[in-house]
Amino acid sequence: MSDSFETVVNDRVPRVIALFEVKGEINLIARATRNMVLVRDTADVKKEAARIDVARKKIDERLQKLGAQIKSDQDKTALTQVTEAHNKYLGVQAKLVELADGGQTFEAKAMLMDEVRPVQNAYFGVIDAMIKLQGDQLDGSVKDTHSVVTSTRLLMGLTIVLSLVAAALLALWTMRSITGPLKQAVAVSQAVAAGDLSVQFEAQGHSETAQLLSALKAMQDSLAKVVANVRRGSEGVAASSGEIAQGNNDLSARTEQQASALEQTAASMEELSSAVKQNADGARQANQLAMTASTVAAKGGDVVGQVAQTMKGINESSRKISDIIQRDRRHRLSDQYPGAQCGGGSRPCG
Repeated sequence: MSDSFETVVNDRVPRVIALFEVKGEINLIARATRNMVLVRDTADVKKEAARIDVARKKIDERLQKLGAQIKSDQDKTALTQVTEAHNKYLGVQAKLVELADGGQTFEAKAMLMDEVRPVQNAYFGVIDAMIKLQGDQLDGSVKDTHSVVTSTRLLMGLTIVLSLVAAALLALWTMRSITGPLKQAVAVSQAVAAGDLSVQFEAQGHSETAQLLSALKAMQDSLAKVVANVRRGSEGVAASSGEIAQGNNDLSARTEQQASALEQTAASMEELSSAVKQNADGARQANQLAMTASTVAAKGGDVVGQVAQTMKGINESSRKISDIIQRDRRHRLSDQYPGAQCGGGSRPCG
């Protein structure tokens, strides 16, 4: 559109304007030439001649400007025709000015009607032809501009439609790229909340959702390590608890054995106490016998011998009783404590 408008504004229209200006200057020259033939005052003739010179210079400037602007072969051909007609017109017009300036009015009038007018009409003809050519080109440029405008409208409409479609697809892709990882993050969070740390997923990209998945991945790995450490600790505690239970069982068994041994010791002590009581009874009986023997010895000397014999018997009986008690005690201690020493000595019981 910019190129089309630039062609119309800066190329086609200025050419048409320049050609119309050339045509206007030719009309001015024609009028001035006619005035030179009609007026009789020399000053007026020279004044019209000066106007003709100014008009010729303007025409030359316009034609040079057109020559610099024209690029196509068709325009160059038309400009060549205008230049040739211009030079031919200037030739006959210069002769007419010389006749009018020399006072040859009759000859100047004849030349104006017979030679200058046909050349002038031909000059106007080629200029009008070039103006028409430029007008046709201007119309073509305008049509091209309208075509470009129409195409631009269609292109803009199509661009808008494609932009809307692209925006919709981009919005859909954006929603999926956001909601997809979010759904995955929700699923992973629910699985972790349910105690399932075996869910496998990958976090790719640098978006916020990717960073969220990366954080969930790191949390899952950390929880898995914590659970593994807790499991190992629980197994260690279970093993230690089993060892403690086994030690408690062993301690309980040894305690029961010690209780049984204490019961046996108590029974032995009861038996020993009974034997001591029996020994005390024997000692009392011996004491009574000794008192009786003393009484008998006091009654008579004859009885002394008998008493001595009786005491001897009593002594032997006491020793036998003591041996029996000690032997019974050794047997009991030997049964309860095998390998123990009796009486604090080095002799084993039994």
